Amino acid sequence: MKKALSAIAAFLILTGLILAATKDTTADSLAKGFHSPPDSAKPWTYWWWLNGNVRKEGITKDLEEMKRQGISGVVIFQAGAGETPAGVQFLSPKWHELFRYTLAEADRLGISVSVNLCDGWDSGGPWITQDQANKKLVYAELQADGPKTLSVTMPRPPVVDGYYRDVAVIAFPEKEGKPLAPAKVTASSSLEGYVGEWNFAPEDAADGDPETYWSSADVTPPAAQPQWIEFDYQEPITATGLYVAPVPENGPRDCELQASMDGKVFSTVRRFRLEKGEAKQVDFPEVRANSFLLLIHSAYGQPARVAEAVLLRKGDTPDLRRGIKWWWFKSGNRSFWDYPRQGPAALEEEYPEDGVSDVRSSDVVDISRHMDSDARIRWDVPPGRWTILRFGYTLEGQRVRAESAGGRGGYEAGMLESAPIENHFKHTAEPMLADAAAAHAKSLKYLHIDSYELGADVRGQQPTWSEAFREEFKRRRGYALLPYLPAMARRIDDSRDVTDRFFEDFRWTVGDLMDERFWARFTQLAHSHGVSTHTETGYGTYPFPHIDGLRTAGNNDVPMGEFWYGTDIMSQFNPWANVIKTEASAAHIYGRNISQAESFTTWGHWRESPSMLKPVGDQAFVDGLNRMVFHQYTHQPLLDMKPGWQYFAGTHFDRNITWWEEAGAFFTYLARCQFLLQQGRFVADALYFYGEGVTKFVPSKQYLHPSLPPGYDFDAINADLLLHGLTVRNGRLSLPDGMTYRVLVLPEDGVMSPEVLRKIRDLATAGAIVVGPKAQRSPGLSGYPQSQAEVKRLADEIWGDCDGEKVKERKLGAGRIVCGRSMREIFESANIPPDFESSGGENSPLGFIHRSAADAEIYFVTNREDRNERLQCTFRVSGRRPELWDPVSGRTWPAAAFRQESGRTTLPLQFAPYGSLFVIFRGTIPPNAAGSASRNFPTYTNAEELTGPWTVAFDPKWGGPASVEFPELVSWTTRPEEGIKHYSGTATYRRRFDLPLGINKAGNRIALDLGKVDYVARVRLNGKDLGVVWTAPWRIEITEAVKPIGNDLEIKVVNLWPNRIIGDAALPPDKRYTKTNIVYKKDDPLLESGLLGPVRIETIDDSGM
Repeated sequence: MKKALSAIAAFLILTGLILAATKDTTADSLAKGFHSPPDSAKPWTYWWWLNGNVRKEGITKDLEEMKRQGISGVVIFQAGAGETPAGVQFLSPKWHELFRYTLAEADRLGISVSVNLCDGWDSGGPWITQDQANKKLVYAELQADGPKTLSVTMPRPPVVDGYYRDVAVIAFPEKEGKPLAPAKVTASSSLEGYVGEWNFAPEDAADGDPETYWSSADVTPPAAQPQWIEFDYQEPITATGLYVAPVPENGPRDCELQASMDGKVFSTVRRFRLEKGEAKQVDFPEVRANSFLLLIHSAYGQPARVAEAVLLRKGDTPDLRRGIKWWWFKSGNRSFWDYPRQGPAALEEEYPEDGVSDVRSSDVVDISRHMDSDARIRWDVPPGRWTILRFGYTLEGQRVRAESAGGRGGYEAGMLESAPIENHFKHTAEPMLADAAAAHAKSLKYLHIDSYELGADVRGQQPTWSEAFREEFKRRRGYALLPYLPAMARRIDDSRDVTDRFFEDFRWTVGDLMDERFWARFTQLAHSHGVSTHTETGYGTYPFPHIDGLRTAGNNDVPMGEFWYGTDIMSQFNPWANVIKTEASAAHIYGRNISQAESFTTWGHWRESPSMLKPVGDQAFVDGLNRMVFHQYTHQPLLDMKPGWQYFAGTHFDRNITWWEEAGAFFTYLARCQFLLQQGRFVADALYFYGEGVTKFVPSKQYLHPSLPPGYDFDAINADLLLHGLTVRNGRLSLPDGMTYRVLVLPEDGVMSPEVLRKIRDLATAGAIVVGPKAQRSPGLSGYPQSQAEVKRLADEIWGDCDGEKVKERKLGAGRIVCGRSMREIFESANIPPDFESSGGENSPLGFIHRSAADAEIYFVTNREDRNERLQCTFRVSGRRPELWDPVSGRTWPAAAFRQESGRTTLPLQFAPYGSLFVIFRGTIPPNAAGSASRNFPTYTNAEELTGPWTVAFDPKWGGPASVEFPELVSWTTRPEEGIKHYSGTATYRRRFDLPLGINKAGNRIALDLGKVDYVARVRLNGKDLGVVWTAPWRIEITEAVKPIGNDLEIKVVNLWPNRIIGDAALPPDKRYTKTNIVYKKDDPLLESGLLGPVRIETIDDSGM
């Protein structure tokens, strides 16, 4: 009998059957927390207060519904949203009244609260003055021929919003015949990137570099409306020629050069034609003008592209050379998203060293004292041609985005100084904390800053300067910035190598300041007021900033990332940055137990069901996430408006979604997963050091270099913790929080400082296995060239003759250095088998993550494919009893079939499409013990299909018929009735059936297979509620409720909102059933809906268990 009961339990779990709730008799806390997850394990949600349209009754209803369905925390986020009616202004007295009310209600219900400190994105407001906004370094230039005494007003660099401050004026000798660079270059259009950034800017056509180019928008220039580039000079120049270098295949053809003294009225200088792919110098009689206009009447293909266009004076010669590759990014002016595709790897790219040098750092002269307050410079120019560069800083320009209607906007708080975030905290957080004190509420636990999107409204521009930047650079990098400022004006300074090293130091300083003065300071301020922080430090709509992603995430109490629904599960992140893995690694190495994420963000509206979301969420769990923050739940101020006001992006998780009554089943699944994934510590064999400096993020496992074989997991580490936290204990790499690893993997670029190399030497000597190629280069210019010599000396000491070809391994103290071997070979040689393996499937599609607790080894395993899988799964555990825990049903049971061999345990397991399972190893068993059964899952056999008519009841309130007969199961969208075709909501299917003869014998177990369901179902049989079916295999056990004859079956099926909204689009407003700000069109495709079946009675075979 006991064996039969065990088999039954195994059947229920492994086939994914849903049971009516039963009391969990297991007394231990792990099982208790799994069956009934505590609030600490439940998901959170963003709670959007759109346009401040908030009411107390809506607040109470929202929070009560969240509590009822299993949401334990909210991030209050006020922002604007189109047609949503305007309500209270952010931080107004009425807003604070509502906030206090919210905190009190959250206290009453036991819901934790966090709040975004901004009206919209991201962290700013009208209290952020221009002096406290983000700044960028800008420059202007002129030429002077000496010897002579120069007295001229310096051109002013580009200015944003009228704000400008000088930094320095420098001069350096130029080549004879060097053309004068224009003060400003503009164009009729430019090919825009993800957020309108100009990846091929007009300036790129006048930088002396034929490898860069301007590209017009993707249009063919008609003769009547030509594309154009305008070159403006500070003072009139006398031009005698124009040199134009096209881009092969897309260059200009019929062109015209015009000139103007006032920049308004232009006259033709010369018309000319270019041959395809050929550069041309066009000469003409002297023309004196301030502005020149290159008109492109036709081009060879589209868009039109110009590599270089240079106005020539008498004696000038075109001075073309390959410039600084990816200057926009190396200089920190831009950061990365979708261009260039290689991401931060572009920072390591450079043209081959060719001896080109635009300026010698030793020749740079500081002539700042020669410029007066009116920008007039008086300087005795030495012999020869000289370029004078005026550097200053202006605003980066990013203002608060998506503020509420009537919002006060303002600039984003500057990120390279502490004063702006301190001021922002004073104006936002401190009044909110005062509200919590006034309400005697303890629910306000966290303060939030949302995803980094600085630059999204200003063509991707990033902050590159602060008032104290020059001093900070000297203090941190150890040398003066000024001799290398020409690099910030696109000049190769000394050499390509030296210039790139300077850029490394420049970005490093930007990243250090951003991390310390903004994010770390924010957390310090929060802690001083008794609250914690979670900020999305490195990801948003755009872009990835120049930061050490791990260090910045580690400055949060809860590292936080973001993932989206609607993209491929395994490739929604850039190859060089998996945000979930970055935040999870930060949590692991900095001793944070929780890693959370904005979850299921999408562009669709109500097109997602729990079964669709599950595989994306499961992959986030595999990547290390253990708390989801739904994006999003929109506050519903009105109790009778459906589907209500909604934010423009995100999967909707509010009380007005059609499947809200069934949502608790999905939320409980997530909570069970999160509870177990919050236990113990993450288990990983490899620790990847991702290098020094900034613009560093952790990639997905499939993009690691060297690649990690299946069955192993990893964390990443930065220089911060490698230098100051990593040690070797008992042959394992160890961190202060208890994390341990077997192998340290070095970056493949071979760039490491002497300080890091000394630490690597010490780790290896103490017993670590260190994998990676011999160090080749020191980063930056600090201590250069001595640092380079020291790198070579240390590399020889550490690697010796280990070259990765003839010699692939070298003993060093108690450890070893390995290069040129695959990670699989290294693990095998160290006798480290895979932590998890599966075999028997088509291509081993399972993902896994392993947590180790004091009394349990916890594995989460998930099927990444939309198909059933039966596999042999092997875990690197022995001497412990395996158990199978199903997070869908909450049931647990000991595995009946397993074997142990060579320190590992193998179990036969079965997974439904996109199914998941926890395998828990607890207690102790002999190391050679094996299970007595042959399998851990039953088989189920079709006994009878329920064919024939069904009576289906729709809700007339939403346009459906009160009762209709379906002769067969079909999608509602195929029915002729408009009220069914466009119905959204719940419909109840009813029918009576008898069991087939002979299957209702004593001890037989019986299941109901629903077949295809769009999208969620609840089953009642003979008046007994059997539960919610929301995911594959879409089965439910009916043994305890079924009778031999006369069974009354009721299946409530819920679809999604779009069908009704699409139907309403064809109706006049006063006839519509739905009320929302979200727009669908009447001819938008409908979503398949309803119970599609086939519905089958199945018998369960427990034999062999």
